[in-house]
Amino acid sequence: MFRHSSLFQFKNGDHSCIFYRNQQELMEVLTPYIADGLRRGERCFCAQKPQILKRLVYDLWFLGIDPDQEMRRGALELQTVNELYLPNDRFEPRALMDMLIRSIEEARQKGFRSFRTAGELSWAVEGRNLCDHVIGYEKLVEEYYPGQPAIGLCQYSMSRFAPEVLQSVLKAHRIADH
Repeated sequence: MFRHSSLFQFKNGDHSCIFYRNQQELMEVLTPYIADGLRRGERCFCAQKPQILKRLVYDLWFLGIDPDQEMRRGALELQTVNELYLPNDRFEPRALMDMLIRSIEEARQKGFRSFRTAGELSWAVEGRNLCDHVIGYEKLVEEYYPGQPAIGLCQYSMSRFAPEVLQSVLKAHRIADH
């Protein structure tokens, strides 16, 4: 049985972000966000660090959700940040946006209510300086999401990003202004 404990209510077209200080804070938002999407009949896609994916699977089990079953039926897909954002060790915002658009269309074709994503973006500053590319990608998503059967939650570690980058992130997320 799913526990109804989400602090946030998301709707189609939402593209929001959270800033977190540690793994526990991230999980306090990520787990209910994904559990709520599964409960609502949405296809949920997560791109996280491997240790976060393991913790998410454990947390979903704890809430009474069978992650293996959800993956088998196509309702839950888990990828590492490197698999999604850095295939071939390169970040290509336009290719990622095209994949996102296809995934939203496929989710609807397969009978899901919408496509819910959760992506952690600290990889952009870990040995790289791709913040401008990430902000550009965020702007593409922000332009596309309104009116779409999609919900996006971008996660940023406050300790890894400079304050001016986090300010740009806020500006690239319409829902963060409310």
